[in-house]
Amino acid sequence: MVSWIEILALPVLAHVVCVLIYIYTSKSFSNFGFINVSKLQLPHEQIKFYKKNPSDSKGNNELKTFTINDIIQSKIPGFRNNALSLFNPFLSVGGGHMHTMFAGVRKFKFSYKLNFKRMIIRLEDNGSAALDFLCTKDDLYKKLSEDDSIEIPESQISNLPSNMRYFSKNEIKEFNKKDESVTKPIVILLHGLSGSSSEAYVRCISKILFERYDFDCVVLNSRGCGLTQLTTPSLFCALWTHDLRHVVDLIKKTYPNRPIYAMGFSLGGDILANFVGQEGEKCKLNAVAIVGAPWDLCDY
Repeated sequence: MVSWIEILALPVLAHVVCVLIYIYTSKSFSNFGFINVSKLQLPHEQIKFYKKNPSDSKGNNELKTFTINDIIQSKIPGFRNNALSLFNPFLSVGGGHMHTMFAGVRKFKFSYKLNFKRMIIRLEDNGSAALDFLCTKDDLYKKLSEDDSIEIPESQISNLPSNMRYFSKNEIKEFNKKDESVTKPIVILLHGLSGSSSEAYVRCISKILFERYDFDCVVLNSRGCGLTQLTTPSLFCALWTHDLRHVVDLIKKTYPNRPIYAMGFSLGGDILANFVGQEGEKCKLNAVAIVGAPWDLCDY
């Protein structure tokens, strides 16, 4: 005895099979919003990186060359050319503009919950920026000693979100002490236009780096962003690299033997790219990653 549910399911199943056959035979994956196809664009001459191989029994220590494409092929299968991935069909309507609007409305507050300790830094022109250091829940709510306390920085708000607090007085003193023994890598993250450490994309990558790969993470909240109060009329833009330079110099001065990496998203990626170009060979960053940044701002 065939139930009415099975009768209704047969045409739907047949339709799905026909669509899959069409996709397979036509190879027109891009016509379907729920299927993504990666297109890898490589330059004619790829930048080659050099890495020393461990010395063999004869003492030979040759340099090994590799490219970004080599890393993609061996470590990131989702970025390989013509790699396929599924996308939520309910979000495929409307294209990129609709996705941007959706991300602006839905903040993903219950995804990638993180805790931060905030340090307000004063910049050369007396401007203020907030450094949000990713921390554990125990560190966030730890009991402070009797000679320690949390003071609200001048000109800043007192009511931070529940997952965040300011550095205590002793924590600031410890941070300002030069420590050559620390070698744990740290990543500086730069958010996009009007963003902050609360953005979903920042929390997502920070959680992975912090918990899975044991990196320390700090988010540079630009002037006026992330509940940071302005102390000068100056804001920031894609060419404003002074604040990032101040942060990199500060971390390098405190931890001279610590590898420093940086990742910038959207406008933050533009700031990071300009910073690296300005610094050139004297750049103190070990490596950078730029995500979703417009290269020609005159077109926008």
